[in-house]
Amino acid sequence: MCKPIFILLVIVCAWNNVIAQDTTLVVAENQEAEIAFNKGNSLYQAGDYNGAIAAFTEALTFNQTFEKAIINRASAYSKLNNFVQAIVDFELAIKINPTNNLAWYGKGIAHYSRAQKSEAENSFQQAIYNGLKNDNVYYYAGVVAFENGELEKALENYTQAINYNPKNALAFNDRGSVKRSMQKYTEAIEDYKAAIKIDPKMGIVYNNIGSAKWKSGDLDAALLDYGVAIRLDPTYFIALNNRASVRFEMKDFEGAIIDCEKAISINPDYAYAYNNMGNAKAKLKNYAGAEKDYTKAIQLNTNFAIAYLNRGICRERLRNFEGAVDDWEMAKVLGISKAESYIKFYD
Repeated sequence: MCKPIFILLVIVCAWNNVIAQDTTLVVAENQEAEIAFNKGNSLYQAGDYNGAIAAFTEALTFNQTFEKAIINRASAYSKLNNFVQAIVDFELAIKINPTNNLAWYGKGIAHYSRAQKSEAENSFQQAIYNGLKNDNVYYYAGVVAFENGELEKALENYTQAINYNPKNALAFNDRGSVKRSMQKYTEAIEDYKAAIKIDPKMGIVYNNIGSAKWKSGDLDAALLDYGVAIRLDPTYFIALNNRASVRFEMKDFEGAIIDCEKAISINPDYAYAYNNMGNAKAKLKNYAGAEKDYTKAIQLNTNFAIAYLNRGICRERLRNFEGAVDDWEMAKVLGISKAESYIKFYD
């Protein structure tokens, strides 16, 4: 069977509050706008985002170019997950003042929330160019670069975020993940340790440091770190699946199955756990059970190439040669070149 699959999760903050904390009125002589603006800030802080939107809109009826009211309304829209309208407002603020770095930053967050990575990256870079220098903007620029596979750029941005705020645990965590992707496991582990020192209760970091130790060959230490992640969050199905993968490599197949079953009980749609459970059952020569698990993984993810390859191997053991070849053909189509060697054997 193929090696089990582990997942390295990069944590991303929820929407950062971009509401302007400075409530000083831009146009001091407009008292009506000031009153409505302050009311909007109070409602925003109280969590009444619809009320805040109404108040900021009222402020704008007295002063249509009131940048802070526009930006704060955009923030309230974002809190309601109305990122389309948030972008409209951020762009309106930018039209009034193209150098408003807070508007560019907020626009970047809104675009990122809509999975518009190119627009998000451009907005963050413009905010930085305009003079916004804090850990948040560099952190999110790093997130976008990392997700785009631009590892060097991500590394640079996360480092800048840490320079501006040495207590940013997320930046240390994500920079560690970039370094792990670069196979710099020792450096990655040091960054994860720094994140843990800042926030010892971040289960995601223990999961990630476990992954780095696993990839560096320290299976016993990885097992312990995954255990800590799971103790911090017993519903952490990704850490359970990753620990199952380590147990598989340690030839604890029964333990791997138990962890996969726990992961599935938490998230029944988690295809990776079914694939890994199939691997463990196949090692125990429970080929019928493994085939069932691989089939479930494929039902959940029809492009799961490794699951097709693994099910094909299982079906061969069950003497379903036609089904095996069909699976290997699909694995080949999905990009697993070694499936060809299995297919040729039956040509």
